[in-house]
Amino acid sequence: MFRLLRFELYKMYNRPRSYVAFFGFLLVCFFTVLGGRYDGARGILAASPMGSEMGMEGSPLNASFVAWLLIGSPFAVMIVTIMLPIFVCLIFGEIHAGENSDGTLRALLASPITRTQVFFSKLFASILYSAAVLAFLGVTAYLMGWVAFGRGGLLVMAGFDDPMLAWYSEREGLTRLLLGYALTMAPALTIGSIAYFISIWLGNAIGAMGGSIMLLIVMGIVGALPFCSGVKPYFFSSYMFIGVRAFPDPIPWPEIRQALAVLGAYTALSLGASLVILRRKDIHA
Repeated sequence: MFRLLRFELYKMYNRPRSYVAFFGFLLVCFFTVLGGRYDGARGILAASPMGSEMGMEGSPLNASFVAWLLIGSPFAVMIVTIMLPIFVCLIFGEIHAGENSDGTLRALLASPITRTQVFFSKLFASILYSAAVLAFLGVTAYLMGWVAFGRGGLLVMAGFDDPMLAWYSEREGLTRLLLGYALTMAPALTIGSIAYFISIWLGNAIGAMGGSIMLLIVMGIVGALPFCSGVKPYFFSSYMFIGVRAFPDPIPWPEIRQALAVLGAYTALSLGASLVILRRKDIHA
């Protein structure tokens, strides 16, 4: 099992497309810090719901603030709902279907290695990759912010659902950032598991990535309709920004538990169905 996992990670390491996510997030961090360096906090305050009602002397910009911007602020919408899901679905959808298209999966499934071992080795490799990408985003944002602005406490403002303004010491700010990034991993794994299911079911990487992203978009649109408000809490798309809930004071643990329960249900269902399909799959198909 561990040899298979190392082999999957080795194959990822040797595929140039595995580095697209890291390069993309590196650019995001760079231009975020560059914008803060030249425009300060004025643009950030102007874009927030509270920006027109408050003034500020000095600047909240520091390493913690930059790391928070990319997952907890309104600026994180493109990252959390578009970039991260696409990068995650690319790996989860390709790791199985790519070998199916190349013809190597047939030989792998016909070997003495059990299909369950193949399933979990590819799954764990995809999870480790996704965690590495998200950790790279947070660490790079923090380090770039440290170099450009220094360290300090964390100012958070303007939540998605209700206005908020809070200041945390550097230590508490880092703790909340770690929680925020960890929570952001949950919806990423959910949509990744859906892509994994589609890739095993259809054997097509493009279909897996496109189908999972389409489901995310459709759920987001349907959940926004007023007459669908009753079913919105059961859509995984409603919890893409669960990482934001790490920053209010106090932390809304009941909301977080509910979100993780819904996301966990989708993940378990997708992975369970994936394993059943793979174990019954005709190796000659």
